[in-house]
Amino acid sequence: MVFRIPVTIHSIPEKFLIVCETGHETIQWLCEKAYKIYTEKYHDKTVPYYFVARRSYDRCLLSLDDHIEHVLKDNESIEIDIAKQFDNDDDDSFSTATDEERHVVLLDGYHLKCSDLVRLGTGDYQIELPDETWNLIHKAREIVDHIITNKKVVYGVNTGFGSFASTIISDEKLADLQTRLIVSHCAGVGEPLTIERARMMFALRINILAKGYSGISEDTLRKIITAFNKSCIPEIPSQGTVGASGDLAPLAHLAAGLMGVGRMWSPKTGWGNANDGLTMINGTQFITALGAEAVERAILIARQADIIAALSTEALRGTVRHLHPSKYFLIKNIQ
Repeated sequence: MVFRIPVTIHSIPEKFLIVCETGHETIQWLCEKAYKIYTEKYHDKTVPYYFVARRSYDRCLLSLDDHIEHVLKDNESIEIDIAKQFDNDDDDSFSTATDEERHVVLLDGYHLKCSDLVRLGTGDYQIELPDETWNLIHKAREIVDHIITNKKVVYGVNTGFGSFASTIISDEKLADLQTRLIVSHCAGVGEPLTIERARMMFALRINILAKGYSGISEDTLRKIITAFNKSCIPEIPSQGTVGASGDLAPLAHLAAGLMGVGRMWSPKTGWGNANDGLTMINGTQFITALGAEAVERAILIARQADIIAALSTEALRGTVRHLHPSKYFLIKNIQ
């Protein structure tokens, strides 16, 4: 099947029509083809470090390895930009919202609402932590550093896991221990989560770490928050956990993506300190994210049901005598 894809580059109004003969071509191929036409016409000699491609209608980030036939329809336009090295906090190449649309949500681990979590999933909100939260994180990390410095044996910090709990890990292998912990739990299967649900899960993990109990290093957490704010979202399989003693597999895929393992929505970031691997996967943010979305959808459906009931009563010339006075608070849903 032939695909005709209009491409916009660098927000220039002109669109370049790229013809894909089979649909088996990748998004990377599409970007390179369009960028070549662009450079020849506008004499732009910028050498791309990394392409960022989005569907125009929903601003969804596209994986460069995806085949066009799997993620685009014929005549469905995309937008392309050139990513820079992932080391500039002021670079908004990976944001899904414009400056006018972007909002900030302060997370402290205690006051996140389901509605705010759903908004974080849209990519229109960024995350910041208050100063007092950073103080708690710093104090908790000092405890972990004290354990390592004084050669104390603590499970999950400098020991193996599970049946290897009695195995002491040397200082030079601590980072490798955390890496192996993450990779060994990347056992998820099935279709990947939507980018919105992956963001929600990511935001929930940050919210838990913001409590200051995990012992995660401040440097690692700042990189994680920056990755979220730049829409650097790992691909997370939708199956492989029951949310009982922790969503280990989905959270492992989340952490692995940030380590540069697995598929990402944008360039990899690197980190790996003692205990940081365990802090990323010990939680239930996968099932909590889906639950929060379900709550918000249920609230919306309930409000819509009020409107439907009111319109049905009006259309059928029904009576309201059977309604209890306490139900009048539902009027605000109808007005």
